[in-house]
Amino acid sequence: MRNIIFNLYPNGKTKCVTFSYDDGKIYDERLSAIFDKYGAKCTFNLNAKNLDKDGYIGNEFIRKLSEKHEVACHGYTHPFLERMPVGVTLKEVYEDKLALESIVKKPIIGMAYPFGTYDNDVIDALKSVDIKYCRTVKATNGFGYPDEWRAWHPTCHHNTALTLVDSFRARRSWHTLPLFYVWGHSYEFNDNNNWEVMEELLEKLSEDQTIWYATNGEVYDYMTALKNLRVSIDETSVYNPSAISVFATAYGKPVEFKSGLTILE
Repeated sequence: MRNIIFNLYPNGKTKCVTFSYDDGKIYDERLSAIFDKYGAKCTFNLNAKNLDKDGYIGNEFIRKLSEKHEVACHGYTHPFLERMPVGVTLKEVYEDKLALESIVKKPIIGMAYPFGTYDNDVIDALKSVDIKYCRTVKATNGFGYPDEWRAWHPTCHHNTALTLVDSFRARRSWHTLPLFYVWGHSYEFNDNNNWEVMEELLEKLSEDQTIWYATNGEVYDYMTALKNLRVSIDETSVYNPSAISVFATAYGKPVEFKSGLTILE
């Protein structure tokens, strides 16, 4: 029997929801306001070459957006990254990251693949510019975590999210950390005149007080901190080398493992 069960997110939450939206169209403004209304968080994946163009969000809004949400890369010009020389692929990601970091004034660690496509050379290029995770468009319809963070498959597109939300909310397993990951494009709501889809989804999720809303980057950071914990064989002491607190159930009680050493009595 385990003395420590790693089944909690920050502040003792037992489930996590994260969103990821691409391309930086002007409709991101309306979408971010909906997220703010419900206390949800999103990662917005942007092509720096399009910023401030007609129909796209601009630098001033992006700076404001990054205060509550996450700004991530999507390729400088939104190309098929695996269909070009490796050096050009590297330049696409590097220039996007450089431009976006100059706007938000913080390191950017995440990305979504343009068109959802990639190969091993693209993954290697991401590693060389310190992109820690990258989202695909392949739906798992599940609530797990990726084997490779730079090939992070989401749960689903927002078009099918409502068919899965009840199953997610019903998750009560003591040993798992379920994650509901929804992606899309904000312009789709405008094109299809169905903004109510997101409102209904967030309304349903808001009924569950056990959910931790996080950006993609916050999910990555938390799970990385959890994996890097150093636990004694008898599970009476835990050393956390990161600055991020990790939560767990220890000896039947919720415990916060802050940075440094925790001795369990």
